Amino acid sequence: MAGSEIGQQSTGRDMSEVAPIGPPANNRSGHGSVPFAESGVTDAGRAPQPAQQGAPRQSSFRLDVEGMRGVAVAIVVLFHAELSWFSGGFVGVDVFFVLSGFLITGLLLDERDRSGRISFGDFYARRARRLLPASILVFVATILAAVAMMSPLDLLDLGSQARWTALFGSNIWFARHATDYLQPDVISPFQQYWSLAVEEQFYLIWPPVILLLALGARSRRALLKRVGIGLGVICVASFTSAVWLTAVRQPSAFFLLPPRAWELGAGGLLAIALRLGLRVRPRMRNALALLGAAAVVLPTLRYGAATVFPGWAALPPVLGTVALLAAGTPEIGGVPEAGGVNGSVNSTRPVITRLLETRPLRLIGKYSYSLYLWHWPVLVLPAAAAGRRLTSLETLQALVLSVALAVCSYHLVEDRFRHLKVLVRRPALSYGFGIAVIAVAVISVGALPTKASIAESASRKAAAEGGALSSELAEAVVDAPDDQASVYANDCHRPTELDENAEPVEPSKCVSGVTGEPSAPTVMLLGDSHAAHWQPALAEMAKSQGWKLVSLSRSFCPLVEVPVELTAARTHYDQCDTWREQIFDLVARTRPTAVVLGHRSSYYVGQVGRDEWTAALGETVAKLAQSTRVLVLRDLPNAPGSVPKCILSNSGDVEPCEFGVKDAAKARVEMERNSVIRSGGMFIDPLSIVCPDDRCDVIDGDLVIYSDSNHLTASYSRSVADDLARLIAPALGI
Repeated sequence: MAGSEIGQQSTGRDMSEVAPIGPPANNRSGHGSVPFAESGVTDAGRAPQPAQQGAPRQSSFRLDVEGMRGVAVAIVVLFHAELSWFSGGFVGVDVFFVLSGFLITGLLLDERDRSGRISFGDFYARRARRLLPASILVFVATILAAVAMMSPLDLLDLGSQARWTALFGSNIWFARHATDYLQPDVISPFQQYWSLAVEEQFYLIWPPVILLLALGARSRRALLKRVGIGLGVICVASFTSAVWLTAVRQPSAFFLLPPRAWELGAGGLLAIALRLGLRVRPRMRNALALLGAAAVVLPTLRYGAATVFPGWAALPPVLGTVALLAAGTPEIGGVPEAGGVNGSVNSTRPVITRLLETRPLRLIGKYSYSLYLWHWPVLVLPAAAAGRRLTSLETLQALVLSVALAVCSYHLVEDRFRHLKVLVRRPALSYGFGIAVIAVAVISVGALPTKASIAESASRKAAAEGGALSSELAEAVVDAPDDQASVYANDCHRPTELDENAEPVEPSKCVSGVTGEPSAPTVMLLGDSHAAHWQPALAEMAKSQGWKLVSLSRSFCPLVEVPVELTAARTHYDQCDTWREQIFDLVARTRPTAVVLGHRSSYYVGQVGRDEWTAALGETVAKLAQSTRVLVLRDLPNAPGSVPKCILSNSGDVEPCEFGVKDAAKARVEMERNSVIRSGGMFIDPLSIVCPDDRCDVIDGDLVIYSDSNHLTASYSRSVADDLARLIAPALGI
């Protein structure tokens, strides 16, 4: 790395080693401590202090920073454990971002201040030793545990995630797949790696940026000002993009580095300001520390899945962390305090700072990196294997196991490799070591199954056990979860993004059937995903009978005007209300030949009650009937669990997977039928197609009927077009 070297690392063991979420290096006397006489500033994890002639060698590692790590990882873990008091615990990651920006910026500036240069080679070698061993260990362990515990069908989606994670791009994967961190549709055991990816990308970019900003600076103060101004511009641009993206595409704002860079930059700006002489007056430090603590604690307790985040909502925890760092800086007026370093305590220091320096918080901070890595798969994988949420006792057991694994991996892997002498002395070996462990991670992805391997394994197992799972049916079962209507791919079916910008509905791109004849009759299919799964059948009908089908749907959003609460987010579904208004306006303006409504009525009855749902259904039908003919599809019964998983686990014996129609559902359906007819609509009951004699089949020849527990596969829906036509065509009036 000689070509990129702009400085030389001057210490042995770097006391300021940092990780996205992790403890600093051990405070070992004689290693990594920079004498104040030799350096105008200290390593990034230490308080910036002026050079003093004849000052003794001492380590000034900041205990409060380690305590902040402990607090941050604790609130993240308790948030993931679903403790209601910590509903906003996700802001712990923002605390880590600020700390990392503060520490890394200080580390780079201090190295240049000591030696006049910064060694890119040594910097990246330290990052490899610091971050890779523990993260790759947990990564490989997660893959092996997932293969052992999860259904093969659940493992299919992990392959792509795992590859991106192994190459430090998991945040990009989650952003591209519009993952909502606060209420994801599918829980990934690799999801905790997104914040590490953000910081690893920051580590890659920030040293060269400092080099560019420092060009031409003739003094230390000029360098600091140039870097500060440049970083300030970056922070403003980043925060602006964060606010904008949070409004239009929240997953991108949440997961990507550009809209998150201002949080790391805020810590970096503080590091620069302290080195330019900024100090907090003694009498203000307690107040500033209290304000900073409140700005972190209150969002932890008050934020939740409904919070529009990051955007403006990220300001309190970010600025609060900056305030805590500034208030806890153990130097006033250029004179170092006696407290705050090496475990010493000074009674004039802020109460909050002294609280952060207590041993329990520092101990948690010490193991924070490993704990952050381990706790998520330990919580998620057992829940996935059980097919349900963990009980309180199981959650407690998972947390205890996470702590035990974190302590073991810290001492056996994380700390050991960080200080391995052969790697420390020869940075080039650190690169080789880093490449090797990354290769191990990439190779381990091969342990995850493919569709072909799952189908082949299932059919072989069935043959050995005398089951009836043919290779064709096995392939259909494996394909079933992804066998969805085309509306899922062209934005005609919209997901449940709480932050989604309410863009106008565009029916022109959601047309099937006869598309080239403007005068052809038009039928609209409207509702939630239980309307969408009939789109393939209705599209076939439209094509054969000469009319146009416009399919517009939204997850968990019936056109029936009842208040919908998203249970994962525990909040009202405002976007559903907006979407309904657009649909009602569209129907009134275009006056289609007919509209067909579909919805998962059992879900909404569970929220608002059977009577309110039935009444609202009638009112919606009456409202639409003023403009067009209205048909309402009866909702189909739900299976007890995933049908494809059930078929695979029973080696093709489908009888245990079949299910009946509950009496309560029959009573609800009769109420719905009467309400629809009284309001001027027509009630269409396709139960006889899927569940003849009140017994619901799960396969039809080599077709799988359900893609999960309650949605029809597109292949099956398409295959019953003629059966549905016999029920629905007379009512359409075409």
